[in-house]
Amino acid sequence: LSHNVAERIRQQLAEVSRFDQQNKRQAPPLPYSLSSLQVDAAKALAMPAQLVLVTCQSLYEKHQLITYPRSDCRYLPVAHWQDRQSLRTAIATVCPELAAACKDADWQLRSAAWNDAKVGAHHAIIPTQKALSGQRLSNNEQRLYRLIARQYLMQFYPAWQYQQRRVELIIAGGRFTASGC
Repeated sequence: LSHNVAERIRQQLAEVSRFDQQNKRQAPPLPYSLSSLQVDAAKALAMPAQLVLVTCQSLYEKHQLITYPRSDCRYLPVAHWQDRQSLRTAIATVCPELAAACKDADWQLRSAAWNDAKVGAHHAIIPTQKALSGQRLSNNEQRLYRLIARQYLMQFYPAWQYQQRRVELIIAGGRFTASGC
């Protein structure tokens, strides 16, 4: 709001002219492709794209803890769903702070991520079944592995349910709208 508008409506009565509320659902985000991982790592970890690639290559080649990192696909082959229990064990071993999330996940859920028709030459970037101590990883490797593992784990949690609300107010002759969940 501009200063003039804020002054004009300060301490004025507001009339609710409209209120809408809708129940919504948001499916779990798909596992990562390289570009989606780079975007999230930049936001969450302040990690530049090139460092994400180098770190992923290390997790893939040196430690064999993630699948092929140069993938542009965010889907998984249906056959990989049967590996979920061994990935659960590996994730909890490599990243003990995710052990509770592994335990609480519903391992019978199958998200939209498992879709053979959408898998190209490579599938999404996910953890492998290899389990080793996360203490053997560098700080950047640990942080990136955790991000990849969390995204995979989300496939075993239900859709997020929330209420989207929108309110329209009339204040001193002006129409104001606010929305949120």
